[in-house]
Amino acid sequence: MRKQYFYNVWKMTKFIFKRDKIRLLIWVLTLVLFDMMVLPSMNTMYPDQAARDSFRLVLENPAMIAMFGKGYGLENYTFGAFYAHMMYLWLGLFNGVMAIMIVPKYLRGDEEEGRYEMIRSLPVGRNSNLLASMIVIIITFTSFIIFKFLSLIVLGIETIDFAGTLNYSIGLGLIGILFAMIVAAISQMYQSNRTVMGVSFFVFLGLYIMFSIGILSSKVLLWLSPFQWLLHSQPFVNNIYWPLMIIILVSIVLAILALYLSSKRDLDAGLFKQKTKAHKTKEYIKRPFGFALRLNKTMIIGWLVACLILGASYGSIFGDLESFLAGNEMLANILPPDSEYPAAVIFMGVIVMVMGISSTIPAVLVMNKVATEEKKGRMEIIFSHPVSKKEIACSYFKIALITGILAMFVSALGLYLASSTVMDDNIAFSIMLKAIMVYIPSLILLLGLSLLLTGLIPTKIWIVWLYIGLGFFVVYIGQILGLSETITKLTPFGYAPQIPVDEMNWITQIIITFVGLVLGYLGLIKYQKRNSL
Repeated sequence: MRKQYFYNVWKMTKFIFKRDKIRLLIWVLTLVLFDMMVLPSMNTMYPDQAARDSFRLVLENPAMIAMFGKGYGLENYTFGAFYAHMMYLWLGLFNGVMAIMIVPKYLRGDEEEGRYEMIRSLPVGRNSNLLASMIVIIITFTSFIIFKFLSLIVLGIETIDFAGTLNYSIGLGLIGILFAMIVAAISQMYQSNRTVMGVSFFVFLGLYIMFSIGILSSKVLLWLSPFQWLLHSQPFVNNIYWPLMIIILVSIVLAILALYLSSKRDLDAGLFKQKTKAHKTKEYIKRPFGFALRLNKTMIIGWLVACLILGASYGSIFGDLESFLAGNEMLANILPPDSEYPAAVIFMGVIVMVMGISSTIPAVLVMNKVATEEKKGRMEIIFSHPVSKKEIACSYFKIALITGILAMFVSALGLYLASSTVMDDNIAFSIMLKAIMVYIPSLILLLGLSLLLTGLIPTKIWIVWLYIGLGFFVVYIGQILGLSETITKLTPFGYAPQIPVDEMNWITQIIITFVGLVLGYLGLIKYQKRNSL
Protein backbone atom coordinates (compact mmCIF):
# COMPACT_ATOMS: atom_id res chain seq x y z
CA MET A 1 0.00 0.00 0.00
CA ARG A 2 1.21 3.47 -0.84
CA LYS A 3 2.12 6.10 1.71
CA GLN A 4 -0.38 8.58 0.29
CA TYR A 5 -3.21 6.20 1.17
CA PHE A 6 -2.74 7.32 4.79
CA TYR A 7 -2.37 11.04 4.20
CA ASN A 8 -3.70 13.21 7.08
CA VAL A 9 -4.59 10.15 9.15
CA TRP A 10 -3.90 11.98 12.42
CA LYS A 11 -6.21 14.83 11.47
CA MET A 12 -8.89 12.24 10.76
CA THR A 13 -8.22 10.64 14.16
CA LYS A 14 -8.67 13.97 15.96
CA PHE A 15 -11.83 14.65 13.94
CA ILE A 16 -13.42 11.32 14.95
CA PHE A 17 -12.48 11.86 18.59
CA LYS A 18 -13.93 15.36 18.59
CA ARG A 19 -17.15 14.11 17.03
CA ASP A 20 -17.72 11.00 19.13
CA LYS A 21 -15.84 11.53 22.39
CA ILE A 22 -19.04 11.67 24.46
CA ARG A 23 -20.48 8.51 22.87
CA LEU A 24 -17.22 6.60 23.40
CA LEU A 25 -16.90 7.85 26.97
CA ILE A 26 -20.43 6.67 27.78
CA TRP A 27 -19.67 3.20 26.39
CA VAL A 28 -16.44 2.93 28.39
CA LEU A 29 -17.93 4.23 31.64
CA THR A 30 -20.97 1.96 31.29
CA LEU A 31 -18.79 -1.15 31.04
CA VAL A 32 -16.50 0.02 33.85
CA LEU A 33 -19.29 1.04 36.23
CA PHE A 34 -21.11 -2.24 35.61
CA ASP A 35 -18.16 -4.11 37.12
CA MET A 36 -17.92 -1.63 39.98
CA MET A 37 -21.56 -2.30 40.90
CA VAL A 38 -21.56 -6.07 40.40
CA LEU A 39 -18.24 -6.87 42.08
CA PRO A 40 -19.11 -5.61 45.60
CA SER A 41 -22.59 -7.14 45.36
CA MET A 42 -21.21 -10.55 44.45
CA ASN A 43 -18.62 -10.28 47.21
CA THR A 44 -21.47 -9.72 49.65
CA MET A 45 -23.51 -12.57 48.16
CA TYR A 46 -20.59 -15.05 48.27
CA PRO A 47 -18.48 -13.89 51.22
CA ASP A 48 -16.82 -17.19 52.15
CA GLN A 49 -15.50 -20.43 50.70
CA ALA A 50 -18.66 -22.39 51.56
CA ALA A 51 -20.92 -20.02 49.61
CA ARG A 52 -18.62 -20.06 46.57
CA ASP A 53 -18.30 -23.85 46.66
CA SER A 54 -22.08 -24.20 46.66
CA PHE A 55 -22.34 -22.24 43.44
CA ARG A 56 -19.39 -24.11 41.96
CA LEU A 57 -21.60 -27.22 42.01
CA VAL A 58 -24.10 -25.34 39.84
CA LEU A 59 -21.37 -24.23 37.45
CA GLU A 60 -20.25 -27.85 36.98
CA ASN A 61 -23.51 -28.54 35.16
CA PRO A 62 -22.65 -29.13 31.44
CA ALA A 63 -25.09 -26.41 30.37
CA MET A 64 -23.39 -23.92 32.69
CA ILE A 65 -19.92 -24.98 31.51
CA ALA A 66 -21.02 -24.29 27.92
CA MET A 67 -22.11 -20.78 28.94
CA PHE A 68 -19.43 -19.73 31.44
CA GLY A 69 -16.49 -22.00 30.61
CA LYS A 70 -14.59 -24.32 32.93
CA GLY A 71 -13.39 -22.94 36.20
CA TYR A 72 -9.76 -22.82 37.30
CA GLY A 73 -8.20 -22.57 40.72
CA LEU A 74 -11.06 -24.72 42.02
CA GLU A 75 -8.91 -26.35 44.71
CA ASN A 76 -8.59 -22.91 46.33
CA TYR A 77 -11.68 -21.18 45.06
CA THR A 78 -10.88 -17.59 46.01
CA PHE A 79 -13.26 -14.78 45.29
CA GLY A 80 -11.00 -13.61 42.45
CA ALA A 81 -11.13 -17.02 40.76
CA PHE A 82 -14.87 -17.24 41.37
CA TYR A 83 -15.56 -13.77 39.98
CA ALA A 84 -13.50 -14.40 36.84
CA HIS A 85 -15.30 -17.74 36.40
CA MET A 86 -18.66 -15.97 36.57
CA MET A 87 -18.00 -12.72 34.71
CA TYR A 88 -14.85 -12.86 32.53
CA LEU A 89 -16.44 -14.51 29.50
CA TRP A 90 -19.65 -12.48 29.66
CA LEU A 91 -17.86 -9.16 30.04
CA GLY A 92 -15.76 -10.21 27.05
CA LEU A 93 -19.02 -10.75 25.15
CA PHE A 94 -20.21 -7.28 26.17
CA ASN A 95 -16.97 -5.73 24.88
CA GLY A 96 -17.39 -7.61 21.60
CA VAL A 97 -20.92 -6.24 21.24
CA MET A 98 -19.60 -2.74 21.98
CA ALA A 99 -17.08 -3.06 19.13
CA ILE A 100 -19.72 -4.34 16.72
CA MET A 101 -22.05 -1.48 17.61
CA ILE A 102 -19.40 1.23 17.22
CA VAL A 103 -17.13 0.31 14.29
CA PRO A 104 -19.70 0.01 11.44
CA LYS A 105 -20.82 3.57 12.15
CA TYR A 106 -17.33 4.91 11.44
CA LEU A 107 -16.93 2.87 8.27
CA ARG A 108 -20.08 1.81 6.42
CA GLY A 109 -22.43 4.14 8.30
CA ASP A 110 -20.73 7.38 7.25
CA GLU A 111 -20.05 6.03 3.77
CA GLU A 112 -23.62 4.85 3.21
CA GLU A 113 -25.13 8.16 4.35
CA GLY A 114 -22.83 10.23 2.11
CA ARG A 115 -20.80 11.95 4.84
CA TYR A 116 -17.57 10.16 3.96
CA GLU A 117 -17.82 11.43 0.37
CA MET A 118 -17.45 14.98 1.71
CA ILE A 119 -14.35 13.95 3.65
CA ARG A 120 -12.83 12.24 0.62
CA SER A 121 -13.22 15.47 -1.34
CA LEU A 122 -10.59 16.95 1.00
CA PRO A 123 -6.86 16.08 0.95
CA VAL A 124 -7.31 12.76 2.77
CA GLY A 125 -5.87 9.35 1.85
CA ARG A 126 -8.30 6.62 0.82
CA ASN A 127 -7.37 4.49 3.85
CA SER A 128 -7.03 7.36 6.32
CA ASN A 129 -10.57 7.02 7.67
CA LEU A 130 -10.18 3.28 8.23
CA LEU A 131 -6.81 3.59 9.97
CA ALA A 132 -8.03 6.57 12.00
CA SER A 133 -11.07 4.55 13.11
CA MET A 134 -8.77 1.70 14.16
CA ILE A 135 -6.61 4.12 16.15
CA VAL A 136 -9.68 5.58 17.86
CA ILE A 137 -10.92 2.11 18.80
CA ILE A 138 -7.51 1.06 20.12
CA ILE A 139 -7.24 4.23 22.22
CA THR A 140 -10.82 3.74 23.45
CA PHE A 141 -10.21 0.18 24.62
CA THR A 142 -6.83 1.17 26.05
CA SER A 143 -8.66 3.79 28.09
CA PHE A 144 -11.12 1.09 29.08
CA ILE A 145 -8.21 -1.08 30.32
CA ILE A 146 -6.85 1.78 32.42
CA PHE A 147 -10.24 2.74 33.90
CA LYS A 148 -11.14 -0.90 34.53
CA PHE A 149 -7.83 -1.58 36.28
CA LEU A 150 -8.03 1.51 38.49
CA SER A 151 -11.70 0.98 39.36
CA LEU A 152 -11.14 -2.60 40.56
CA ILE A 153 -8.01 -1.68 42.51
CA VAL A 154 -9.86 1.17 44.23
CA LEU A 155 -12.54 -1.26 45.48
CA GLY A 156 -9.87 -3.03 47.52
CA ILE A 157 -11.53 -6.46 47.61
CA GLU A 158 -9.44 -9.35 48.89
CA THR A 159 -7.88 -11.62 46.18
CA ILE A 160 -8.71 -8.98 43.52
CA ASP A 161 -4.99 -8.22 43.45
CA PHE A 162 -2.76 -6.04 41.28
CA ALA A 163 -1.45 -8.79 38.95
CA GLY A 164 -4.83 -10.45 38.47
CA THR A 165 -6.64 -7.15 37.86
CA LEU A 166 -4.05 -6.15 35.25
CA ASN A 167 -4.45 -9.47 33.41
CA TYR A 168 -8.23 -9.28 33.68
CA SER A 169 -8.43 -5.69 32.37
CA ILE A 170 -6.01 -6.27 29.49
CA GLY A 171 -7.87 -9.40 28.39
CA LEU A 172 -11.23 -7.60 28.25
CA GLY A 173 -9.76 -4.67 26.35
CA LEU A 174 -7.99 -6.90 23.82
CA ILE A 175 -11.09 -8.97 23.04
CA GLY A 176 -12.89 -5.72 22.21
CA ILE A 177 -10.07 -4.66 19.89
CA LEU A 178 -10.12 -8.10 18.22
CA PHE A 179 -13.82 -7.85 17.35
CA ALA A 180 -13.31 -4.28 16.16
CA MET A 181 -10.74 -5.56 13.66
CA ILE A 182 -13.07 -8.38 12.61
CA VAL A 183 -15.78 -5.80 11.88
CA ALA A 184 -13.28 -3.58 10.04
CA ALA A 185 -12.43 -6.46 7.71
CA ILE A 186 -16.09 -7.38 7.18
CA SER A 187 -16.88 -3.73 6.41
CA GLN A 188 -14.71 -3.92 3.30
CA MET A 189 -16.62 -6.91 1.96
CA TYR A 190 -20.22 -5.71 2.12
CA GLN A 191 -21.81 -2.49 0.89
CA SER A 192 -24.66 -2.06 3.35
CA ASN A 193 -24.13 -0.99 6.97
CA ARG A 194 -27.06 -3.19 7.98
CA THR A 195 -25.44 -6.20 6.27
CA VAL A 196 -22.09 -5.50 7.94
CA MET A 197 -23.70 -5.49 11.38
CA GLY A 198 -25.71 -8.62 10.60
CA VAL A 199 -22.66 -10.56 9.37
CA SER A 200 -20.57 -9.29 12.32
CA PHE A 201 -23.13 -10.51 14.85
CA PHE A 202 -23.37 -13.80 12.95
CA VAL A 203 -19.58 -14.26 13.24
CA PHE A 204 -19.73 -13.19 16.89
CA LEU A 205 -22.47 -15.71 17.68
CA GLY A 206 -20.70 -18.42 15.64
CA LEU A 207 -17.47 -17.99 17.63
CA TYR A 208 -19.39 -18.21 20.89
CA ILE A 209 -21.25 -21.35 19.75
CA MET A 210 -17.92 -22.81 18.63
CA PHE A 211 -16.61 -22.16 22.15
CA SER A 212 -19.71 -23.69 23.81
CA ILE A 213 -19.57 -26.86 21.67
CA GLY A 214 -15.79 -27.14 21.82
CA ILE A 215 -15.54 -26.91 25.59
CA LEU A 216 -17.77 -29.98 25.90
CA SER A 217 -16.62 -32.10 22.96
CA SER A 218 -13.73 -30.80 20.82
CA LYS A 219 -10.46 -29.10 21.79
CA VAL A 220 -9.86 -28.16 18.15
CA LEU A 221 -13.11 -26.17 17.97
CA LEU A 222 -12.47 -24.75 21.42
CA TRP A 223 -9.07 -23.30 20.54
CA LEU A 224 -10.36 -21.83 17.29
CA SER A 225 -12.56 -19.49 19.34
CA PRO A 226 -11.01 -16.28 20.75
CA PHE A 227 -13.14 -16.70 23.87
CA GLN A 228 -10.96 -19.65 24.85
CA TRP A 229 -7.84 -17.51 24.39
CA LEU A 230 -9.44 -14.99 26.73
CA LEU A 231 -10.40 -17.50 29.44
CA HIS A 232 -7.07 -19.34 29.29
CA SER A 233 -5.31 -16.21 30.58
CA GLN A 234 -6.77 -17.23 33.98
CA PRO A 235 -6.73 -13.89 35.83
CA PHE A 236 -6.50 -13.87 39.65
CA VAL A 237 -5.03 -17.41 39.59
CA ASN A 238 -2.19 -18.06 37.12
CA ASN A 239 -2.23 -14.79 35.11
CA ILE A 240 -1.02 -16.32 31.81
CA TYR A 241 -0.22 -13.80 29.09
CA TRP A 242 0.62 -15.89 26.01
CA PRO A 243 -3.09 -16.43 25.09
CA LEU A 244 -3.49 -12.65 25.11
CA MET A 245 -0.54 -12.40 22.72
CA ILE A 246 -2.51 -14.59 20.30
CA ILE A 247 -5.35 -12.06 20.44
CA ILE A 248 -2.90 -9.24 19.67
CA LEU A 249 -1.33 -11.09 16.71
CA VAL A 250 -4.70 -12.03 15.20
CA SER A 251 -5.91 -8.43 15.64
CA ILE A 252 -2.84 -7.14 13.78
CA VAL A 253 -3.39 -9.61 10.93
CA LEU A 254 -7.05 -8.60 10.64
CA ALA A 255 -6.13 -4.90 10.68
CA ILE A 256 -3.65 -5.39 7.85
CA LEU A 257 -6.23 -7.43 5.93
CA ALA A 258 -8.85 -4.70 6.35
CA LEU A 259 -6.44 -2.01 5.12
CA TYR A 260 -5.46 -4.14 2.13
CA LEU A 261 -9.08 -4.84 1.18
CA SER A 262 -9.94 -1.16 1.60
CA SER A 263 -7.24 -0.23 -0.93
CA LYS A 264 -8.80 -2.61 -3.47
CA ARG A 265 -12.43 -1.49 -3.37
CA ASP A 266 -14.19 1.59 -4.67
CA LEU A 267 -15.97 4.20 -2.58
CA ASP A 268 -19.47 3.09 -1.51
CA ALA A 269 -18.83 -0.43 -2.79
CA GLY A 270 -17.93 -3.80 -1.30
CA LEU A 271 -15.78 -6.66 -2.50
CA PHE A 272 -18.91 -8.81 -2.58
CA LYS A 273 -21.32 -7.35 -5.08
CA GLN A 274 -24.91 -6.92 -3.97
CA LYS A 275 -27.37 -9.17 -5.72
CA THR A 276 -29.40 -7.23 -8.24
CA LYS A 277 -32.34 -9.09 -9.59
CA ALA A 278 -35.73 -8.09 -10.82
CA HIS A 279 -38.35 -8.71 -8.22
CA LYS A 280 -41.88 -7.72 -7.50
CA THR A 281 -42.44 -5.72 -4.36
CA LYS A 282 -44.62 -7.66 -1.98
CA GLU A 283 -47.92 -6.07 -1.15
CA TYR A 284 -47.35 -5.94 2.61
CA ILE A 285 -44.24 -3.75 2.15
CA LYS A 286 -46.26 -1.04 0.43
CA ARG A 287 -47.81 0.13 3.71
CA PRO A 288 -45.96 1.57 6.75
CA PHE A 289 -46.61 -1.48 8.94
CA GLY A 290 -45.15 -3.95 6.44
CA PHE A 291 -42.29 -1.63 5.49
CA ALA A 292 -41.31 -1.07 9.14
CA LEU A 293 -41.54 -4.81 9.79
CA ARG A 294 -39.29 -5.51 6.80
CA LEU A 295 -36.68 -3.03 8.03
CA ASN A 296 -36.61 -4.38 11.57
CA LYS A 297 -37.12 -8.12 11.06
CA THR A 298 -33.41 -9.02 11.33
CA MET A 299 -33.02 -7.14 14.61
CA ILE A 300 -36.25 -8.60 15.97
CA ILE A 301 -35.27 -12.18 15.10
CA GLY A 302 -31.84 -11.66 16.65
CA TRP A 303 -33.35 -10.39 19.90
CA LEU A 304 -35.89 -13.22 20.03
CA VAL A 305 -33.06 -15.73 19.73
CA ALA A 306 -31.16 -13.85 22.46
CA CYS A 307 -34.22 -13.94 24.77
CA LEU A 308 -34.63 -17.67 24.13
CA ILE A 309 -30.98 -18.23 25.10
CA LEU A 310 -31.38 -16.00 28.17
CA GLY A 311 -34.35 -18.04 29.36
CA ALA A 312 -32.50 -21.30 28.71
CA SER A 313 -29.43 -20.08 30.62
CA TYR A 314 -31.56 -19.35 33.69
CA GLY A 315 -33.47 -22.61 33.30
CA SER A 316 -30.26 -24.66 33.46
CA ILE A 317 -29.72 -23.49 37.07
CA PHE A 318 -32.89 -25.16 38.36
CA GLY A 319 -31.34 -28.64 38.46
CA ASP A 320 -29.02 -27.67 41.35
CA LEU A 321 -31.19 -24.96 42.83
CA GLU A 322 -31.43 -26.40 46.34
CA SER A 323 -27.65 -26.56 46.83
CA PHE A 324 -27.30 -23.16 45.16
CA LEU A 325 -29.71 -21.45 47.56
CA ALA A 326 -28.48 -23.39 50.58
CA GLY A 327 -24.99 -21.95 50.23
CA ASN A 328 -26.07 -18.39 49.51
CA GLU A 329 -27.55 -16.64 52.51
CA MET A 330 -28.30 -13.38 50.68
CA LEU A 331 -30.28 -15.00 47.88
CA ALA A 332 -32.04 -17.20 50.40
CA ASN A 333 -33.11 -14.07 52.30
CA ILE A 334 -34.71 -12.64 49.15
CA LEU A 335 -37.14 -15.56 49.04
CA PRO A 336 -40.05 -15.32 51.50
CA PRO A 337 -39.76 -17.78 54.41
CA ASP A 338 -42.33 -20.46 55.18
CA SER A 339 -44.00 -20.15 51.80
CA GLU A 340 -46.45 -22.79 50.61
CA TYR A 341 -44.70 -22.77 47.23
CA PRO A 342 -41.50 -24.71 46.53
CA ALA A 343 -38.21 -22.79 46.30
CA ALA A 344 -38.04 -23.32 42.54
CA VAL A 345 -41.37 -21.54 41.96
CA ILE A 346 -40.43 -18.64 44.24
CA PHE A 347 -36.99 -18.28 42.64
CA MET A 348 -38.65 -18.36 39.23
CA GLY A 349 -40.36 -15.09 40.11
CA VAL A 350 -36.97 -13.40 40.59
CA ILE A 351 -35.69 -14.79 37.27
CA VAL A 352 -38.84 -13.84 35.37
CA MET A 353 -38.38 -10.29 36.61
CA VAL A 354 -35.03 -10.07 34.79
CA MET A 355 -36.46 -11.67 31.65
CA GLY A 356 -39.50 -9.37 31.69
CA ILE A 357 -37.34 -6.26 31.84
CA SER A 358 -34.98 -7.63 29.17
CA SER A 359 -37.95 -8.30 26.87
CA THR A 360 -38.79 -4.61 26.80
CA ILE A 361 -35.42 -3.74 25.21
CA PRO A 362 -36.10 -4.96 21.63
CA ALA A 363 -39.58 -3.42 21.77
CA VAL A 364 -38.23 0.00 22.75
CA LEU A 365 -35.52 -0.32 20.08
CA VAL A 366 -38.27 -0.69 17.47
CA MET A 367 -40.33 2.19 18.90
CA ASN A 368 -37.32 4.51 18.99
CA LYS A 369 -36.81 3.89 15.25
CA VAL A 370 -39.48 6.52 14.54
CA ALA A 371 -37.13 9.20 15.90
CA THR A 372 -33.80 7.70 14.81
CA GLU A 373 -34.94 7.17 11.20
CA GLU A 374 -36.22 10.74 11.14
CA LYS A 375 -32.93 12.12 12.47
CA LYS A 376 -31.06 10.29 9.71
CA GLY A 377 -33.31 11.84 7.06
CA ARG A 378 -34.81 8.58 5.84
CA MET A 379 -38.36 9.40 6.97
CA GLU A 380 -38.51 12.17 4.39
CA ILE A 381 -38.80 9.55 1.65
CA ILE A 382 -41.84 8.03 3.37
CA PHE A 383 -43.36 11.47 4.07
CA SER A 384 -43.18 12.22 0.34
CA HIS A 385 -45.83 9.53 -0.23
CA PRO A 386 -49.52 9.75 0.70
CA VAL A 387 -48.93 8.34 4.19
CA SER A 388 -49.94 10.02 7.43
CA LYS A 389 -47.66 10.45 10.42
CA LYS A 390 -50.33 8.80 12.52
CA GLU A 391 -50.16 5.60 10.47
CA ILE A 392 -46.36 5.52 10.67
CA ALA A 393 -46.23 6.00 14.46
CA CYS A 394 -49.07 3.53 15.10
CA SER A 395 -47.40 0.94 12.85
CA TYR A 396 -44.15 1.12 14.83
CA PHE A 397 -46.10 1.01 18.11
CA LYS A 398 -47.92 -2.17 17.04
CA ILE A 399 -44.70 -3.87 15.87
CA ALA A 400 -42.92 -2.86 19.09
CA LEU A 401 -45.76 -4.24 21.23
CA ILE A 402 -45.85 -7.53 19.31
CA THR A 403 -42.05 -7.77 19.54
CA GLY A 404 -42.10 -7.29 23.31
CA ILE A 405 -44.82 -9.89 23.83
CA LEU A 406 -43.00 -12.40 21.59
CA ALA A 407 -39.78 -11.73 23.51
CA MET A 408 -41.57 -12.56 26.76
CA PHE A 409 -43.04 -15.72 25.23
CA VAL A 410 -39.71 -17.08 23.93
CA SER A 411 -37.98 -16.18 27.21
CA ALA A 412 -40.55 -18.26 29.09
CA LEU A 413 -40.21 -21.02 26.50
CA GLY A 414 -36.42 -21.12 26.89
CA LEU A 415 -36.79 -21.18 30.68
CA TYR A 416 -39.26 -24.07 30.49
CA LEU A 417 -37.31 -26.15 27.96
CA ALA A 418 -34.05 -25.89 29.92
CA SER A 419 -35.55 -26.33 33.39
CA SER A 420 -37.67 -29.33 32.36
CA THR A 421 -34.54 -31.24 31.30
CA VAL A 422 -32.81 -30.82 34.70
CA MET A 423 -35.78 -31.01 37.12
CA ASP A 424 -37.65 -34.10 38.25
CA ASP A 425 -40.78 -32.12 39.08
CA ASN A 426 -40.67 -29.29 36.58
CA ILE A 427 -42.77 -26.13 36.68
CA ALA A 428 -45.64 -25.99 34.17
CA PHE A 429 -45.14 -23.78 31.14
CA SER A 430 -48.47 -22.06 31.76
CA ILE A 431 -47.24 -20.83 35.16
CA MET A 432 -44.04 -19.41 33.63
CA LEU A 433 -46.03 -17.75 30.86
CA LYS A 434 -48.44 -16.11 33.32
CA ALA A 435 -45.50 -14.97 35.46
CA ILE A 436 -43.81 -13.08 32.62
CA MET A 437 -46.88 -11.75 30.84
CA VAL A 438 -47.69 -9.51 33.83
CA TYR A 439 -44.95 -7.24 32.45
CA ILE A 440 -47.05 -6.33 29.39
CA PRO A 441 -48.52 -3.22 31.11
CA SER A 442 -44.98 -2.06 31.95
CA LEU A 443 -44.04 -2.62 28.31
CA ILE A 444 -46.98 -0.50 27.13
CA LEU A 445 -46.00 2.33 29.50
CA LEU A 446 -42.40 2.33 28.19
CA LEU A 447 -43.59 2.35 24.58
CA GLY A 448 -45.94 5.22 25.40
CA LEU A 449 -43.05 7.11 27.01
CA SER A 450 -40.90 6.51 23.93
CA LEU A 451 -43.64 7.84 21.63
CA LEU A 452 -44.13 10.87 23.89
CA LEU A 453 -40.40 11.68 23.71
CA THR A 454 -40.53 11.19 19.93
CA GLY A 455 -43.31 13.77 19.70
CA LEU A 456 -41.87 16.29 22.19
CA ILE A 457 -38.07 15.96 22.17
CA PRO A 458 -37.00 13.39 19.56
CA THR A 459 -33.32 14.18 20.14
CA LYS A 460 -33.65 13.00 23.76
CA ILE A 461 -35.20 9.56 23.28
CA TRP A 462 -32.26 8.10 25.22
CA ILE A 463 -34.17 9.15 28.36
CA VAL A 464 -36.29 6.01 28.05
CA TRP A 465 -33.12 3.89 28.33
CA LEU A 466 -32.18 5.64 31.55
CA TYR A 467 -35.65 4.83 32.87
CA ILE A 468 -35.31 1.16 31.93
CA GLY A 469 -31.86 1.06 33.57
CA LEU A 470 -33.31 2.66 36.70
CA GLY A 471 -36.10 0.09 36.69
CA PHE A 472 -33.69 -2.82 36.51
CA PHE A 473 -31.49 -1.41 39.25
CA VAL A 474 -34.18 -0.58 41.81
CA VAL A 475 -36.23 -3.73 41.23
CA TYR A 476 -33.57 -6.43 40.82
CA ILE A 477 -30.41 -5.01 42.41
CA GLY A 478 -32.61 -3.25 44.94
CA GLN A 479 -33.78 -6.59 46.33
CA ILE A 480 -30.20 -7.61 46.98
CA LEU A 481 -29.24 -4.24 48.47
CA GLY A 482 -32.44 -4.00 50.47
CA LEU A 483 -33.85 -0.77 48.98
CA SER A 484 -37.17 0.41 50.33
CA GLU A 485 -40.40 -0.52 48.56
CA THR A 486 -41.09 3.18 47.92
CA ILE A 487 -38.05 3.41 45.65
CA THR A 488 -39.02 0.29 43.71
CA LYS A 489 -42.40 1.91 42.95
CA LEU A 490 -40.68 4.63 40.92
CA THR A 491 -40.85 2.35 37.87
CA PRO A 492 -43.72 0.22 36.49
CA PHE A 493 -41.66 -2.94 37.07
CA GLY A 494 -42.02 -2.40 40.82
CA TYR A 495 -45.79 -2.92 40.55
CA ALA A 496 -45.62 -6.23 38.68
CA PRO A 497 -46.60 -9.14 40.97
CA GLN A 498 -44.48 -12.29 41.16
CA ILE A 499 -46.96 -14.88 39.92
CA PRO A 500 -48.01 -17.37 41.34
CA VAL A 501 -46.68 -16.34 44.77
CA ASP A 502 -48.37 -12.92 44.64
CA GLU A 503 -51.95 -12.31 43.62
CA MET A 504 -52.64 -10.48 40.38
CA ASN A 505 -53.29 -6.75 41.03
CA TRP A 506 -55.63 -6.14 38.11
CA ILE A 507 -56.57 -2.56 39.01
CA THR A 508 -52.93 -1.47 39.29
CA GLN A 509 -51.97 -3.10 36.00
CA ILE A 510 -54.98 -1.57 34.23
CA ILE A 511 -53.94 1.87 35.52
CA ILE A 512 -50.35 1.35 34.28
CA THR A 513 -51.70 0.28 30.88
CA PHE A 514 -54.00 3.32 30.75
CA VAL A 515 -51.14 5.69 31.65
CA GLY A 516 -48.99 4.13 28.90
CA LEU A 517 -51.74 4.56 26.31
CA VAL A 518 -52.33 8.18 27.39
CA LEU A 519 -48.60 8.96 27.09
CA GLY A 520 -48.59 7.34 23.66
CA TYR A 521 -51.67 9.29 22.57
CA LEU A 522 -50.16 12.60 23.69
CA GLY A 523 -46.93 11.71 21.91
CA LEU A 524 -48.86 10.86 18.75
CA ILE A 525 -50.62 14.25 18.78
CA LYS A 526 -47.33 16.11 19.26
CA TYR A 527 -45.66 14.00 16.57
CA GLN A 528 -48.40 14.85 14.06
CA LYS A 529 -48.22 18.58 14.81
CA ARG A 530 -44.47 19.21 14.96
CA ASN A 531 -42.23 19.78 11.97
CA SER A 532 -39.80 17.16 10.77
CA LEU A 533 -36.24 17.31 12.06
